[in-house]
Amino acid sequence: LTLTGPLYPDTGRDQVSVVLIEDTTLDYLDLIWPWNYSEHARALDSILAYEPRAVVVDILFADARDDPSLEQLLFVIERYARFGVPLYFVGSSRIDPPVRKELLDSSARIIDGEINLAEGMARQYPETVNCLDGENATCPSLALRVYEDLYDDNVPLSENGQTALELVWGVDAHAINRKIISEESAQCPEDAGILTRVYRALIDVDQLRSPCAHTARIPAESLLIGVPDQDIQTALA
Repeated sequence: LTLTGPLYPDTGRDQVSVVLIEDTTLDYLDLIWPWNYSEHARALDSILAYEPRAVVVDILFADARDDPSLEQLLFVIERYARFGVPLYFVGSSRIDPPVRKELLDSSARIIDGEINLAEGMARQYPETVNCLDGENATCPSLALRVYEDLYDDNVPLSENGQTALELVWGVDAHAINRKIISEESAQCPEDAGILTRVYRALIDVDQLRSPCAHTARIPAESLLIGVPDQDIQTALA
């Protein structure tokens, strides 16, 4: 992947954005972790305002903690359904239930979040994962399910269903990441042509491990403060 990543265009990278909850998010909003469900509801509602094609929540909501604001999260989940925006939550086949029951009974799509490989420029998913509906069967992996739902296209599986599915972003950092990093007094490597990209992959691999993520990285606090942001609009468009 380090060798072939530079050969890929930025098309896939520009179609995916990541909303991050980090320590700086908690400090800025004066919140502690784990968040109340109401804060997750606010974040998801803020994302919905930018009309995404689909949203994946990569947080495992497994603990049945006592939090009356769960109803707010369930309400926002139903808003996604009304607007026709697919909403996915990761679950785990290693616990029972795979997420707390209220989410399992909602309109959100609960899928095992298993992943084979997570590199800066690529993600490698299995073709299939364990179904989370209590039946002993396999279902399309998270990446495959999102693709099939968005493009209404059933991807033919390999004979044994064990072939890995690779999503490759490329190696150049998204423009919004350059802006955020520059404000933090760090520096992103400049965009490069194909020969320079291959050189970095073969010789100067450290350039591929820059502080700038390749996919658009949006701090969650930027959404929750409620001020329209053109950079976020561009990243989520």
